[in-house]
Amino acid sequence: MSLRVLFIDGVHSHGNWRETGHVVRAHLAGAGIFELEHLREPEPERFQADFARFDVVIPYYCPVPGAGRDPAWPEATRAALASYVRQGGGLVVIHAASNAFASWPEYNRMIGLGGWGGRDAGAGPYLYLDAHGRVVRSDEPGPAGHHEPEFEYAIDVRAPAHPVMAGMPLRWLHRLDEVYGNLRGPGEGLEVLATAFSGKTADGTQRHEPVVMTISYGEGRVFHTTLGHGVCALECLGVRALLQRGTEWAATGQVSLPLPEGFPSERATSAFAVPSAAR
Repeated sequence: MSLRVLFIDGVHSHGNWRETGHVVRAHLAGAGIFELEHLREPEPERFQADFARFDVVIPYYCPVPGAGRDPAWPEATRAALASYVRQGGGLVVIHAASNAFASWPEYNRMIGLGGWGGRDAGAGPYLYLDAHGRVVRSDEPGPAGHHEPEFEYAIDVRAPAHPVMAGMPLRWLHRLDEVYGNLRGPGEGLEVLATAFSGKTADGTQRHEPVVMTISYGEGRVFHTTLGHGVCALECLGVRALLQRGTEWAATGQVSLPLPEGFPSERATSAFAVPSAAR
């Protein structure tokens, strides 16, 4: 039986969202276990959906605040999504969706950590790992969200027994991408599955930043990855596996999908090229 997925887009802070969203949907279609419904809503204030029809929801969505307004979904829609997840629904958060809806408290709880959008110490502590792999939660003041220029970097698996990460090399090389750092938020029920070190340049945070995580929200499961700034990053075979397996886990709590052949190693990246298509 296929898993029903609602993929929502229409407003995004990144200008390449049509191309990157196409790659994400192609990865999910390639898994062979998902029934995907694509819903495009360009006006956040009007958005509504029947979330209960789906096993997992992917809000590939990042409205950009401006002119003193935070373009959030209607209160009824926000309440419906929070209730859906709290009662056992699955949620998948990818890259810039980490930065959406900063003034929506329940969204911040669902995603665990976020960046930009005006988030500061009031959003919750910074969360990162120290040199010994221990989780650090820091209440120091400062804004949320930072990244240095894109580069190839190692992904360090921190929870190798988790179903999403099972069988992966403990370290593998990711393609050209941003490393989100200085993320902060409630971080309740959060488990860090993988990190990357932000320190290619002096502009990095010089910390091991969470790039793959899960969050328990009520009875629901949230899979959250900050990876995937551009098409190059999303076509990484490791990211393809994370998106497929993370979506299955968010929907069911289990993972049946195997790792693909040619998975990246510590020394070499690998890619799955997605054909371009009308967006």
